[in-house]
Amino acid sequence: MFDQAARIYREVLESMPDEGGLLMNLGMALAMGGHEADAVAPLERAIALKPGLIPAQMFLGSSYLALGRPADAIAPLKRAVAAKASDVESRRMLARAYAETGRPMEAVTQLRAVTDLAPKLSAGWYALGHAYNSMTQDAMQGFDDQPEDSPWRQLLVADALLADGRLTDAFALQRATLERLPSMVSIHDSIARIYELSGHADWATTERARGVLVLALGAVSVARVVAGRKYNRHWTTHNASFPVPFPLSGAELEALRAERVTAGAPAGDPLAGVDLNAAALACAISRGEHLVKTRVGCNGCHGADLGGRVLIDQAVVGYLSSRSARTPSPRSGSITRRRTRWNHPSRPPASRWAKGGRRRTSSGRYARASGRTAPTSCRRCRGRRTAR
Repeated sequence: MFDQAARIYREVLESMPDEGGLLMNLGMALAMGGHEADAVAPLERAIALKPGLIPAQMFLGSSYLALGRPADAIAPLKRAVAAKASDVESRRMLARAYAETGRPMEAVTQLRAVTDLAPKLSAGWYALGHAYNSMTQDAMQGFDDQPEDSPWRQLLVADALLADGRLTDAFALQRATLERLPSMVSIHDSIARIYELSGHADWATTERARGVLVLALGAVSVARVVAGRKYNRHWTTHNASFPVPFPLSGAELEALRAERVTAGAPAGDPLAGVDLNAAALACAISRGEHLVKTRVGCNGCHGADLGGRVLIDQAVVGYLSSRSARTPSPRSGSITRRRTRWNHPSRPPASRWAKGGRRRTSSGRYARASGRTAPTSCRRCRGRRTAR
């Protein structure tokens, strides 16, 4: 019957080769007729055309399982389960695929859902028992791979000795293992049980208190690591660019000539003896200071001297600070230490001085006389804030 249905679907598909529903029906008919190898191609084609065809996903997974390809069956079966979580058969096939690929924990998850959905289905409970057994075998294999003096082996032996009533031998192994695994809280509990069985209840209380202390210290350490990873961040607060007036523009030169003539300089060459580069540098510094204070507000976070400052320092809220935007020194943590000569808004760094020497301006910054010209624009430093 399934073979006849497959033949009819093939004839119809000759006129409609890209019809996803017909391809799915063809694949399902082939799979139910025992031709899983032939069913894979039309089912994959149907899913490629219409990914929402959930029966095609399920039959493709079952076909892969029948062909001994459980790894390939996982993806379509996961999609089928995600689309219809209450489908017991899809979950059973997915659990089988997990089990055959050596993933018993994932198989247990699916089979537990199967037993919840169909508690009277004996096959589900049987498969769940097998999955748990596989997990046990994997765990035992992990212990077998450990060396003879492994602390995990010693803990197993100590538990066996404790169950057999050999308290002294169990106590010795537990103490020796605790020295190698000091953060393992369960060892303190086992030692406390030995104290209780030997009539030392006060010692047991002390030992359990030590275990609680270890647990608290571990929780604090984990919390610090998690909080540090989550909240220790650097933020780029702004990245502004603006032109720097260097060298002097034509309009500025004319204004300087008029100022010099007014001051009594010769009208023929009022700029004679004037260091134009120094004048341009002073103008550039003034423009940078103006922009820093009025336009981008660097001093609001970095402080009045741009040396950085603490913004928030409260135990409940946290710690927020800004780095120095002033001193180009790697030791000081300045954000300008990798800047080139003309890309800082208020002054050039103290490196790469050309001939002509340097002098200190009235505002405390270094200025120099040089015949070099600077770019027509500069990029202001990126202010970064650090919180922890």
